[in-house]
Amino acid sequence: AQIAANPMLKPSGVYHPKKSVGRLFPPNEVEIRDSETGETLPKKEVGLIWLKGPQVFDGYQDKELNKSAFDKNGWFNTGDYGHLNRFNQLFIESRRTDRIVTGGENVDPVEVEKALNSLPMVKESAVFGLPDPKWGEKVVALVVPEDQGTILTDIKSSIKKTLQGFKIPKEIKSVRYLPKSSLGKIKRGELKELFNNTHI
Repeated sequence: AQIAANPMLKPSGVYHPKKSVGRLFPPNEVEIRDSETGETLPKKEVGLIWLKGPQVFDGYQDKELNKSAFDKNGWFNTGDYGHLNRFNQLFIESRRTDRIVTGGENVDPVEVEKALNSLPMVKESAVFGLPDPKWGEKVVALVVPEDQGTILTDIKSSIKKTLQGFKIPKEIKSVRYLPKSSLGKIKRGELKELFNNTHI
């Protein structure tokens, strides 16, 4: 069932953040947790979205799947990544289907993008997986550099300080823009074609 929404605009013209999916319907609850430690994260920090409440489904028929999907207190791990702002409005950063599995390891593209975007030479980035005969999938990235003269090997060597080896993109290509929707969300369905047609 639907669990969150933004209210319709009021006559006073109160606008809500376009990228937000809104507040949760009470008595449902949401927590943003660190994907590694499981600790609850503060506002504006990106992590795994966990839900609890009457509108969350009861569980899978295969009981083994429930062990990783639910914690001991009944919270459900959606597998999606997002954050809450100070008004408790929920933002979804990436979906479970965006997760990359490379060499048996799970990679959250948002984590890699966060590392790339923290570099002074990177304006923005998009990380995704491509089929690979050796790894199953390989992590790749498109970056919009601050300066078109940026050397891509410098970017790769810089993020080695913050990311584990399997999370570092095998290939990085420079582009002038990333495809986005009218709401400013990256069109992930167009990234592979852009990557394959980019030769820089």
